[in-house]
Amino acid sequence: MVSMVVAYERSRGIGKGAELLWGPYEMAHDMARFRELSRAAGTIIAGRKALLNDQVDLTKRPFPKIDQVIVLTRGPKESIAIPDVDVANSIEEALAMARHDPLVIGGGEVYRSALPYVDIIYATEVDADLPHDEHTRFPELSETEWEKTENMFVPVGKENDIPSSRKHNTYPSYQVTYIRKKSRA
Repeated sequence: MVSMVVAYERSRGIGKGAELLWGPYEMAHDMARFRELSRAAGTIIAGRKALLNDQVDLTKRPFPKIDQVIVLTRGPKESIAIPDVDVANSIEEALAMARHDPLVIGGGEVYRSALPYVDIIYATEVDADLPHDEHTRFPELSETEWEKTENMFVPVGKENDIPSSRKHNTYPSYQVTYIRKKSRA
């Protein structure tokens, strides 16, 4: 089973200039969910920019239970020199390399290419309009293809269950789970 985790704002923007739309301490609930899903996955598939993003840099191995990281690149595989990271040139190649059920963590191009293979989407839908790059938007999901199975509201404020007073939720959001309705041919 292939899963995907994503956070986007009202118009589905996910990034601006290879960065997330919010800082590392502005969406504490989302980051906690990301860590939990990452630890459970075993295999992470990410684009080069997403992998090296300061907020999500998995090359520092902050999630010790992740067994395998696969990075997608359009360039030569040799151009990615990160220890213990496998390199693929397509989502199909990355999925074939995966030793466990993979979790796709972005960015924009990776989300678009992986979506046809994904069974579950864990989305944080941020209830705010934030400036973003037009090409880094998460695709619209068809109601005929996807079923919303969970929808939890997360208010603005500090998180009691997250152990840092610096961490909070700057924007209200919804943590939503989508399940693909029918099997792919």
